[in-house]
Amino acid sequence: MLDCCEPLEKTGTGHFSPIGGYHAGRDMALILDVARFKYPPHWVPLSLLWEAMNAIDVTTGHHRGFILLSRPRTEPGLLYTLSCKQESWSGFAKYLIDEVPVLLKSDDLEDIDKLLQVVLVSLPSHFGDFIKWIAEVRRQEDGGENISQEEKGRLAMKEEVLQQVRDTGLFKHVATLLSSATSCRSMAAKRQGDDDLSDIAAKLCCQGAEILAGKSFEGCCCMETCIRCLKENGDNSITVVSATVVNGGSQQGLEVLVPSSEKKQKSCDCCSSNLMFPASSDVLTALLLALPPETWSGIKEDELLKQVVTLVSIESLPVLLQEEVTNLPSPLATLFIWLPSFHLLICSRLCCYLVI
Repeated sequence: MLDCCEPLEKTGTGHFSPIGGYHAGRDMALILDVARFKYPPHWVPLSLLWEAMNAIDVTTGHHRGFILLSRPRTEPGLLYTLSCKQESWSGFAKYLIDEVPVLLKSDDLEDIDKLLQVVLVSLPSHFGDFIKWIAEVRRQEDGGENISQEEKGRLAMKEEVLQQVRDTGLFKHVATLLSSATSCRSMAAKRQGDDDLSDIAAKLCCQGAEILAGKSFEGCCCMETCIRCLKENGDNSITVVSATVVNGGSQQGLEVLVPSSEKKQKSCDCCSSNLMFPASSDVLTALLLALPPETWSGIKEDELLKQVVTLVSIESLPVLLQEEVTNLPSPLATLFIWLPSFHLLICSRLCCYLVI
């Protein structure tokens, strides 16, 4: 909430301070002033606080007002998340919200594939910094060769989302586009190893080691990366990437539990096994599904517009994928009114959840 200085007889032009409580009997609010070196927590009559919020800001010409902070009403995504941690995020959001609708007004868009080529090939560099997939990291000594039922359950949910994305008609078009020689060359520089599982795991393990240790490391490196499959009692295979993180004279073994789905076609994201891991094709599909419906309204060809609307409609998606796309969040236009934020990395004794 905003604590305007003048009505409260403080120096400066005003700043935001949290409200720690309300005393109904005295009709007073507890202000936890951010300038605590000058103003320790103190009680203020509600009428005076209202006067402070009702003052006019000399810069904006509007009332100072207040900000209400609350928990999100939706759960975070299971597999995908948007990241505003990199400096490039605002430019990427601007491209999606402002530039894509302009590109879609072109007269040269004769079919779905041409439309997607225009949108995806024009993507800003490092688009992988903006939308990421989520992995689970654990210490090797915590789990040994066993995967707990809780870990299996979380991984199964991620794999179900991944499979549902790849079952969509939109994914088939995106994967075909990325598998074409011209598009592969155009997108390769922008992805910069985003689909290399070993590179991803190495970065993840270094980040996970820092979080599990509760401190940052200088000169941290990842060695002895190994990809293996575990299978227990007839269950589906579980892909585990093991790595040793070295920091100075100490080292720690970590593991990444990687969601996967069966490979159904060849693409730029192919690997040597019959499994496919989260890659650019499904990440971009999820991103396109999360765009506001009005993004596509500028398409001039009526038949093409109908096809696109059918492909990106979330009403026809499985419930789990609907929730995933909605929680990205959608619409992405809200990014322009968000304050820069950091992802919450939830840590426990066994593991931590990181974005890739």
